[in-house]
Amino acid sequence: PVWPFMPPETAVPSTPPPPSPPRELFNLWYVGVFIMSIGTLCQAIGANLQRLSANREAALPPEHRQPARKRPLFVSGVVLMVGAGIVSATALIFSAQSLLAPLILLIFVANPVCAWIINKEPFNWRTDGLCTALVIASVAVVVAFAPQHSASYTAEHMKWLFKQPSWFVFISLIAATILAAYLTKRRVLRRIGGDWSKLTNIWDRTIVHLSFGVLGGTFGGLNITLTKTTFTLIIDEFEDGTSGNGDFFGGLGSMFSSWLLYLVGFSLLGTFLLELKCTTDGLQFSSAMIVVSTLAVVEEVIATLGALLYFQDYNLFSLRNAIIFACANLLAISCVIAMAVMRLRVAPTVTVPSLKTGTVSWTQAESAASLDAPCA
Repeated sequence: PVWPFMPPETAVPSTPPPPSPPRELFNLWYVGVFIMSIGTLCQAIGANLQRLSANREAALPPEHRQPARKRPLFVSGVVLMVGAGIVSATALIFSAQSLLAPLILLIFVANPVCAWIINKEPFNWRTDGLCTALVIASVAVVVAFAPQHSASYTAEHMKWLFKQPSWFVFISLIAATILAAYLTKRRVLRRIGGDWSKLTNIWDRTIVHLSFGVLGGTFGGLNITLTKTTFTLIIDEFEDGTSGNGDFFGGLGSMFSSWLLYLVGFSLLGTFLLELKCTTDGLQFSSAMIVVSTLAVVEEVIATLGALLYFQDYNLFSLRNAIIFACANLLAISCVIAMAVMRLRVAPTVTVPSLKTGTVSWTQAESAASLDAPCA
């Protein structure tokens, strides 16, 4: 008989399964951990070189100041930071994103030391040292309990992931974070007319300073997710082009004919440039300790969400490992936030450009004497 509907046992599920399960070509997760650790150290050095250049430039008379692009120290810092970011991205070939994302917080461990050595920013061994030690311990726990694998996906699987509800949740969270940080900062700066000398309230000052790191970290976390996607598509398209009777040039042809690879690649470039702009702008206006620490926390959170919601790494966690992973992440993030807040309350001597009145500086003693004192 002809049935007017499909029997229950043969009905098409509402959410079809992925075209093919992820493969594991090699399991060299420890190589990815090593590369990411070296990359974060170099990024911290590059960020502090940019801040050192800004401090030296602010100490010069206005007529002798040069644009950032003409300052060798600033350019060296940008090149080192960009190069380290590219090197860190290659770690995604060897390890799962959920394993590497928490390692971004290692930049927080390296940054206080670099800021202390390069920019002479104070380092309180009782508070800063304790927070740093807790971050190191938390990251070690995360590495121990995160999925230690290196999954490789096909292009069809990536397209399937782009259609899942969890991907749209991830993108919505990113859009909300960017809009909230940008609009809040713009509202504060409009209220003071762009004059940093009027930035007297501690909460307004916190919002403005942290917004640079929040924006840069959000773009950076999305960039990490897109980087993993790009590498996966390149490998899969090249393998498809060289399979059968194909050769090396067949693999290249398959890569360059993939519309999805172009889309993800240009998105990757865009997020990278936006992250770089937000970070370099922040290092011109604020302490490297505050900008880099905030960027590291937000980037780690967004990259972890990308691994869990887009690549669906939550399927690889047992309940016990998931709880330990989440608790260690929360502890590390809390320590970074605590240090950033303490740095804003007792700030080192910082000179920032004012959009109207030239430059404004405040000293550690002034900030300690009155938290709401004008930054002048």
